Formats: sequence, structure tokens, C-alpha cells
Amino acid sequence: ALKPPPKDDAPEEEIKISMEWDPEAFKELQNIPTAIRQMVIEMSEDIISKEGADKVTYGRYMKLVEEFAPKDLQNRFDEDVDD
Repeated sequence: ALKPPPKDDAPEEEIKISMEWDPEAFKELQNIPTAIRQMVIEMSEDIISKEGADKVTYGRYMKLVEEFAPKDLQNRFDEDVDD
């Protein structure tokens, strides 16, 4: 029997994280397009580890999103808050 083609969205298990993430911060990651999610994880962990922290907190992650995300992506975050 033929198997269905693999889905574009990689299963969450394939996301590689090297630091602990707050559950809230990890949940916010799901708003990041899968194509760039791994890059965002690595960039976030790199910045946060250089600051001397060993955990990605929700507050710190959202500050990084504010700092680095394109404005249209930030608007999507803002819209989610209003729901």
C-alpha cells in the first residue's frame, strides 16, 4: 500500500530545544511558522544563554519577539491576546 506523503508541518518531536522553556513560552512558539520555528528557537536560546539564564521564560521570549519579529507577525500575537 502507498503511504501518504509526509506533511509539511514537522511533528513537534522534531523541534530541537537545548534549554528549558516555560510552557507558556513554548505554546507561543506554535504561532511561529514551522519553516522558521527552529531558527527562532536557536536564536532565542542563544541570546538568553548569553545573558546567563538557563531557561526561556514567557516574558523574556515575548520581549525577543517584540525586538526581532516583523511587525506583521507581532500583529498576529496582538490579535491573539484580544480573544
